[in-house]
Amino acid sequence: MSQLACVVVTFNPDLDYFKTVIAKILKNEVLIYIVDNGSENINDWSSYLSPSIVLISLEENVGIARAQNIGIQHAFSAGAEYIWLSDQDTIYPSDYATKMMDVVESIESEKILFGAVGPSFIELNRNRIEAFVRFAPWGRRFQPNKGLNKVAHLIASGMIIPKNAYEAVGGKREDLFIDWVDLEWCWRANAQDYQVYGTGDVVIEHNLGDLMVKVANKQISIRSPFRHYFIIRNGLYLCLHNELLPWGARIHYFILTLATSIVYPILAPSHKWQHLKANVLGIWHGIIGRLGSKP
Repeated sequence: MSQLACVVVTFNPDLDYFKTVIAKILKNEVLIYIVDNGSENINDWSSYLSPSIVLISLEENVGIARAQNIGIQHAFSAGAEYIWLSDQDTIYPSDYATKMMDVVESIESEKILFGAVGPSFIELNRNRIEAFVRFAPWGRRFQPNKGLNKVAHLIASGMIIPKNAYEAVGGKREDLFIDWVDLEWCWRANAQDYQVYGTGDVVIEHNLGDLMVKVANKQISIRSPFRHYFIIRNGLYLCLHNELLPWGARIHYFILTLATSIVYPILAPSHKWQHLKANVLGIWHGIIGRLGSKP
């Protein structure tokens, strides 16, 4: 697996859970680059490090996009040809790298230009395999089929990106800071004819780690007002200002983002006023196109 390197971005990870995450990745026998966004508990988990782990401590929260870009560049400079992205909340099987590189080899044997390939995943809070999404022309969800599935986007965890695709498409958009970052990159890759795929043959476990509120038969994830600001701001910005999205998808996500901006303060069990203020500010900044790391 010398051609494959894993880039893990951390920010105050849960100690016990993160220990399991790292142990599972290490079983795949790959070099790991942990890019830490200024975790206050870094001294508590740095003891997990081994010769197969390179720690890049940024000492402040620069956002998921910049942290990923930094880790990816370090891995490429060290000779990696493929990047395996992960967050701190995802559990992988011990043969994950082998299976995913088999998928990569099968794609490349067909002379297909591809931007990324990712696994199916079980969201542990919902205890189900989550759907993939394709634009037809709006965002249509569908259950993963066996083999390769053409998709509009992937989550970061488990995504495998070849070096040539990353260099052609460009890095993650750092002005988005967090949320929608990997979706936007996948849309950009697809727009440049670097097809993005999801495979139904490999499954990982992903844990959002957030409060889940049940409404009717749906589980809705409630995060902090800080995260909700970026979810709403970036969602509206991309719908209004990103021409890579087909009109059907832009309308679909615009309505969905506005709906969540209303739902979050209502469902939040506490700090409802803070949620409302963050959401209103996110709406305004998304409309006028004000991005960056701070609300």
